[in-house]
Amino acid sequence: MADGTGDITKRIEELVQTLAVVRNTRLIYGKTHNMTKRTLSTLYSAVESVLKLRPEITLGFIGGEIIFEKLPLYTISAALEKFILDLAENGIEKITFRAGIAKEEIAGFAEVIVLKKGEVFEKGGYNAALSSFGVKNIAISKIAISREKEEDVNALAKKTYEKALNSMQELLTIMEKEKSIMLEGPKQVIVDISKLILRNKDVLPICMNLKQRDDGIITHIVNVLILTIIQAACFGVDKTIYTEVGEAAIFHDADGLLLKAGMLKSEDKSGTTAEQAQRYATARTRVLLETKGISRLTPLVAYNHARYGLFNYTNFPKTKKLNFVNIMITIACYYDNLILKARGSLINYEDIYLDIMKLKGDVLRSEFLDMFFKLVGRYPPGALLELNTGEIVLSVRVSNDARRPIVEVLTDESGNKLEEVKMLDLSEIDSQTNDFKYKITRALNPQETGEDLIPDKYK
Repeated sequence: MADGTGDITKRIEELVQTLAVVRNTRLIYGKTHNMTKRTLSTLYSAVESVLKLRPEITLGFIGGEIIFEKLPLYTISAALEKFILDLAENGIEKITFRAGIAKEEIAGFAEVIVLKKGEVFEKGGYNAALSSFGVKNIAISKIAISREKEEDVNALAKKTYEKALNSMQELLTIMEKEKSIMLEGPKQVIVDISKLILRNKDVLPICMNLKQRDDGIITHIVNVLILTIIQAACFGVDKTIYTEVGEAAIFHDADGLLLKAGMLKSEDKSGTTAEQAQRYATARTRVLLETKGISRLTPLVAYNHARYGLFNYTNFPKTKKLNFVNIMITIACYYDNLILKARGSLINYEDIYLDIMKLKGDVLRSEFLDMFFKLVGRYPPGALLELNTGEIVLSVRVSNDARRPIVEVLTDESGNKLEEVKMLDLSEIDSQTNDFKYKITRALNPQETGEDLIPDKYK
């Protein structure tokens, strides 16, 4: 369809790419240079193409991400990281294009987006600057983020996470009683989680990392599902197949559910030889294939996971190509297992990063692993950290630097709990030392600091 969501998203991404090229070109060449003229013409065509589908479109540039219609565009955001940062530093967080734009307005707009902060101030702000160049159908502004909306999304994350855990427990109970797999509950969980991740990818990891967890299969399933959908959103997987991807994540290591439900015999899993691994993988896959309404992707992912193992897939035939969904799920599964293993002791997130990077090989290539940490961060949302200042902070958002998150300060240097919300960007540079202003000295467990330290909105 010409007006479909996928079509306009593609056009938006082309528009933003062209916008970045225009800004970079204009910073190098004069406004009358042929290179500038060509890029302006391309931008005008890109804007016109989008405005054929919508009379007005607004792009947001905030938190290292490009936002369109309240949804982050993860793939293009990752590619244009410096461009987004440059806009933010110059106070450009929102750009609106309206139907009726003339070519001259695009040229005037290009002059405005390369102005320095002082020049913008002298002109009375961005919209006054646009007006001075005769631009009527383009607006530039900052994004107002209300505390109420922030509270709402955190509350929704807690509700969604708890609902997912309960639904997975209900799935297991039904499997135990009926000896069959009912997919309605899991599919709704996938829809709920996907919607929230597309709105804000950091809030569910906060729930994951703050929750006191056991070593049971239910929590692991939900966490792997969340981490897989986050990757799928970033890599631009079509939203219409999120249900299939999520279903494969839920049943990736199906033996935990099947054994508990008595639907897989324990002897099917015994042994370590290639023949035994084949038998085990086949037994698991057969149960899934016999499930009514299950995606064809799910048994394939489960088979590969059981047959070839978790790590480098060193036994995976070189003549075959491993399903991309298997790759995302493998990384998510191993990461969650490492986090679980570290519970009850001081979590060393750098060690977890190094362990994950050991998976690098012909199948799990470095770009997949690097992108995973770009999405979840070295110190993921929900990680409790102590800084070199003595302050205790909570990681709440992944920044452009995966090693240095955006944090909420919980205590001052003396350990006193703060009453007012205070945020820090750990990638901030000290102008006097030209070094990072804040450094992480260690990670803490929620049990170590006491639950009273965690703000109610995250509990």
